[in-house]
Amino acid sequence: MLGSEQVTPKAGDRITETGDTRVHEYEVMSPGDEPAWRYSDPQRRTLRVHTKFVRTGAA
Repeated sequence: MLGSEQVTPKAGDRITETGDTRVHEYEVMSPGDEPAWRYSDPQRRTLRVHTKFVRTGAA
């Protein structure tokens, strides 16, 4: 979600994971002919997002 709006990721979007002292950054990608994401459960509540690691920096 971005604010109160639900969105799905697209190729080129960036995802950050923040820890105590580090921020890990990943880029959403579409490997081969696959989509950038897909549902990973029958209820369509969980997404599997294809990413690649970009960098780690200070938090």
